[in-house]
Formats: sequence, C-alpha cells, structure tokens
Amino acid sequence: MTVNLMRFKAFEWPVNPENVEVAHLLGEGGGMVRLVRGDGLFYGRDAERYFADLAGLVKDSSPGSLYLPGVGYFEAVLKRVSLLGEPGEKAVRYSFEFCEASPAREEGEGYYFPDEDTSLWEIAGLFDMKIDAMVSLNPEIRNPSFVKAGTKVRVR
Repeated sequence: MTVNLMRFKAFEWPVNPENVEVAHLLGEGGGMVRLVRGDGLFYGRDAERYFADLAGLVKDSSPGSLYLPGVGYFEAVLKRVSLLGEPGEKAVRYSFEFCEASPAREEGEGYYFPDEDTSLWEIAGLFDMKIDAMVSLNPEIRNPSFVKAGTKVRVR
C-alpha cells in the first residue's frame, strides 16, 4: 500500500502529522482561502534535522506548493513552526501553520471564520497584526478574549 506524504516545497514529511485542521478565510472576491494547522512527531535519529529543515522554511516567506493527502496541492505560505515541549531522545513534537497564498489576502482584504472558539489575540497572531488593529476592525466583537467558532472576523 502506498502512503501519500504531506509535502511543502522540497520538504517531505517522513511520516504524516498526527493532526491537521483546515479552516477558511473569505477572500476579497468571495473565494475561500485555507488556513492549515497541525501537529505531529518526528522520530528516529534524524528527528531534530527534520524539525530544523521544516522550521528553516519559515524564514523564506515566499509561497510554495503544499500537498495535503486527501486534499491535493495548493500554493501556501508557511507561517509558523513550533517545538512542543523538549525534544526527547530521537523524538521531536512540533506544530505548524500554513496560509493559502491568495492575491485577495495579500491585498489586505478578507475575513477569517474560525473553526473553533478562539480569541482576537490568537487571530491577530495568525495574521501578524497588532491586537489594537484587530479590535478596531471588529468593534462588533465585544469580548476580544472570546470569539465563537464561525464568527466573521475582519482581518484586513
């Protein structure tokens, strides 16, 4: 049996992440843009190298081809890679976040619809925004500490 592995640019995961979630952002033309978050475990003698290689791709903020098994290919930007806890002997737990490349998003127009309850602080971090700007764009959200799943949040 062939296993399709997740890929981004020239990096191929040695084993697919344990969790992958896809949320959506409504772009300027009404089209949906994907936000992909997940976590997993690199293990074996090359675990730390895999993590370093993936984390190194964050510095190059240019879009690249992302392949998600069961979804297919699309252009995305790797926004974040984080180490979860301390690396163990031959094991590294990590999380990641991609945003689909979109002319609408790059032009600054769009909305984000969280798939789960969150906060304006977390959403501001996803889009590299200051919390003051996020609050100003969303005066209808009375409590910035709680944004219910599915709420239309202006991000630009």
